[in-house]
Amino acid sequence: MKFLSLRKWLLVFSLLVFVSSVIAQEDALYASDFEEEAFLGGAIGWKDNSSWADVDVEYERDVGRNGKGFSQKIICSRYGSGAVQFVRAGIDLEEGKTYKITLWLRGDMQSSVDLLLRKRGKPYTKYASTGFKITKQWQEYSLVVNPREEIDDAYIMLRFSGVGALWVDDVLIEKAISTPPQALKNSKENLVSNGSFEVGLDRWGIRVRESDKYRSEMALDFLDLTAQVSKSAKKGERALLLDLPNKARFILTSSYFQAFPGQQYQLSLWAKTDKPKGIRLGINSGYIKQAEGVYENFRIDTKWKKIKFEVVLKPAQKNAYYIIVEGNGAGQIWIDDVQFKLVKSKEELEPKLAEIGFSQKADDQSIYQLGDGINRRLMVAGYRKHTPFRLSIKSINYHGEQKILHESMVVDRSENPITVSIPSSEPGYVRLVAELFEGDKKIDQSETALVIVRPRLLAPDQSSSFGGHIRFSPSRFKQAAAMGVGWLRMHPPMGTKWLVVEPKKGVFSFHDDAINLAVDSGFNILGSLEATPKWASTAPDSDRRYTSYPPSNMDDWENYVYKTVKYYKGKINYWEVWNEPDSHGFLRLPKNTFGQSKAEVYIELLSRAYRAAKAANPDAVIVGGSATGKPPTLWLEDIFKLGALQYMDIVSFHFYSEGRPGGVLTPGIADYAHDIRQLIAQYGKGKSLQIWETESGVMYPRTEYENILEVSPSVTLNGTEISAYLVRNHIMLMASGVSKWFYYSMMTHNRVDRREATAFFEWDNSPRPAVAAYANLSWMLEGAKFQKDYKIADNIKVVEFKNAEAKKQVSVLWLDDWLTDKKQSFVFEMPATAVKMTLYDITGREITHTTGSIEYIVGVAPLFLVISYN
Repeated sequence: MKFLSLRKWLLVFSLLVFVSSVIAQEDALYASDFEEEAFLGGAIGWKDNSSWADVDVEYERDVGRNGKGFSQKIICSRYGSGAVQFVRAGIDLEEGKTYKITLWLRGDMQSSVDLLLRKRGKPYTKYASTGFKITKQWQEYSLVVNPREEIDDAYIMLRFSGVGALWVDDVLIEKAISTPPQALKNSKENLVSNGSFEVGLDRWGIRVRESDKYRSEMALDFLDLTAQVSKSAKKGERALLLDLPNKARFILTSSYFQAFPGQQYQLSLWAKTDKPKGIRLGINSGYIKQAEGVYENFRIDTKWKKIKFEVVLKPAQKNAYYIIVEGNGAGQIWIDDVQFKLVKSKEELEPKLAEIGFSQKADDQSIYQLGDGINRRLMVAGYRKHTPFRLSIKSINYHGEQKILHESMVVDRSENPITVSIPSSEPGYVRLVAELFEGDKKIDQSETALVIVRPRLLAPDQSSSFGGHIRFSPSRFKQAAAMGVGWLRMHPPMGTKWLVVEPKKGVFSFHDDAINLAVDSGFNILGSLEATPKWASTAPDSDRRYTSYPPSNMDDWENYVYKTVKYYKGKINYWEVWNEPDSHGFLRLPKNTFGQSKAEVYIELLSRAYRAAKAANPDAVIVGGSATGKPPTLWLEDIFKLGALQYMDIVSFHFYSEGRPGGVLTPGIADYAHDIRQLIAQYGKGKSLQIWETESGVMYPRTEYENILEVSPSVTLNGTEISAYLVRNHIMLMASGVSKWFYYSMMTHNRVDRREATAFFEWDNSPRPAVAAYANLSWMLEGAKFQKDYKIADNIKVVEFKNAEAKKQVSVLWLDDWLTDKKQSFVFEMPATAVKMTLYDITGREITHTTGSIEYIVGVAPLFLVISYN
């Protein structure tokens, strides 16, 4: 008789527990109440999946959420990098069905927690995910999953990054059945906000871009193209008008609205054009890679035409959906009366009482200087004659302080537009909230934002440490200049990359207008040498990422570098060779590389580019490395060993944070800088090189607007925490000797459904709080030199800078912690030789000034203490 091994007994026991738990819940596919314990404090069927990470994690049983039974307690006592992952395998789901995962959590931690359904093993496909900020009280959380394929043996995963404790109880997976509330079930209203564009583009995003997949991102962006509101309307007084040049593609997206799966809806709109063309209409759900939709194609012509189709909605996270309209080609397109309604509602839609919307135009400013006259326009559309509404407009600053700017009674449309004056007496972030009421009932709400900055006496020079990524257009140049950006990296725009410069062998094309305006606007430019055109690529015919492969003939590469560097001599003297070559996304090797490693291929690209650039322009400065791994030193050491340092003048690296409080500055950026400097000393043969961080950011996909339904699947830092991260990270870069930091990004997708994940700006181009923090940081420290850093009162970090020319010392202070509710007091005595001491908040607002001592409370958001001397 053979005895089962201990491992097999545990497996059998786990399956018995699994089966019994499923039987206990009649409609459940899986249920776990953590009553059964395996070894080392982990529950039967669950296991730790953190061995790859630099963490110390333990598992214990604890009291269940109702004070009865047991729960699973996970303790992370030390966090270095990676994440704590607690998983349950063996989850099978059917394609086309809808499932809901629910569980109960509480925690004592700074980090947020992600809940994922993920493929077990490579390629680690993420089927669905969401994130939560955990409280100390038990709360129920959920995730809706809509499999697009059969899922076999997947993981349920709980994941967090940072120290602390997490408790888990009562995990349940069941088939989801959504029952719409009676009000929505019988609704005759249009679910789309501002579907007729009577209040402008409020709650709509419009993106115009090149129709080619690998576009230059310069010619069209340079025009600052956007939509307009036309008085040639099918219904009402206004319609949307797009006037597109050749090779343009537009994507129009509504804000999210709630509808219910299983119900049949009709999507429709009216459209016309100056010449016949195609248009694509769709209803979509989900966020970026998890997006899923139903689309139909239509032809439109010079007369108004109603296009429509019906759809039974599939389930979606938060029951959230949005409209998407796409088209391309030169000419004018009018769109009006976008409707989404229940099919069984045969009657005409009941009009909404009224709508309001802040004006959005291409020339609308969003960053102002102190003392500017600031006026914003608000449109009002009343859909019932002679109905009076109460309008209230208020401002909310970075600290949450509110101020009423305007109150009035409005009737119909007679008072359009309403102009609102905004005070500009102090710098900072301001969110504007307009609310419309009938009696005490709120009818509609519109929001926008702006930032007020201090005027700049001098433009940044080449010594500036402040860099960024923007689209090259007049409006973006104004924004970047107002923020104090000194350097722009061309990734994007792609105007210096090989596939743009030489689309056909021997045929060179340069984009002068945008680059000339950037230079004339006072920016220093870091050009990008990269991206193989299809004619030169070693990519297999089936691989669309041909730009990521090295060229078949390195002489062609060298010729492109020489011609490009020579052409832009004097305008662009700094060049970075390839973007993130250590990643598979940007440098791939064909199968026939004859045994060459990726590092060896990059060395050939780098050395050829170095020689060609120096021949074309002796003043050319070559930036190399561009490592994006964690840590970046793995790639840099690989190429340094092969002699890369002799082919570069500056070493670059990239670092992105997922934006999780508790781990956001761990490992600190200074540690990376120190390790890179050690490698330069080891392999550089006495050569001294600067270190630049040419691309990095922190995940920041969530809107600051309260009137936009949020569907981002991750929990990231809020505006206050993002601003704190931004300032603290840049300060530590400067303190560790990193010369420049190019934040990614200062762009926006101009899509309500898909904000740039690390962006400073909302989908409507309005700034977020980080813009105010960046502008103040650059204003405070432009021209200043790092002196020293130290701590006071045990846990208050102080980093000191000196600006000899301005005769001032700037000390930046923050609580060296990420507990946002934690505070600590400090006292500063003014030096005897000083004449004034002023304390500013993170956005540049003056808190207090004195000629004596300052006592104040400091938290995670840095403060700026400026000491002035004669």
